[in-house]
Amino acid sequence: MTNFTKVEKSRATSFVNQLLPCEPAETTVEDADIPDFIKEMNDEAGATTVVKNCELKRYLSDDVIYSESVENYWRRRKLDFPCLFEVAAKVFSIVPSESACETTFSLAGHLLDKRRNRLQHETVEKIVVGCQLATKYPEWVEDLQE
Repeated sequence: MTNFTKVEKSRATSFVNQLLPCEPAETTVEDADIPDFIKEMNDEAGATTVVKNCELKRYLSDDVIYSESVENYWRRRKLDFPCLFEVAAKVFSIVPSESACETTFSLAGHLLDKRRNRLQHETVEKIVVGCQLATKYPEWVEDLQE
């Protein structure tokens, strides 16, 4: 994250903190290894926050091998960052889709043919957006008809 501005780092950190699981990962830590001030904060929310922040801080200070793929990195570091691994699995499992883009161009192609060559681009844009909204939120169309 060395190429990011402070604002971008702050936003990314906030986003990841929201995605982190509420329950800390089960780890075995000896009582002697835990500082007294952390033992005093042993309520559920405090303990979870400490685990989350600790894991995120360790990750941010970790050296990254840029030749390694993201998938290989998280496979290798799964046990080191169990909560962050869950977040990475959620984020990287989102499949980007081109269907919305293809639908938009298809609809615009049907609107702009040889017979409708005098439609202004603003009009076509309004029609396409209206069709997308009507498809996604059909109850809005029903409300307009009433």
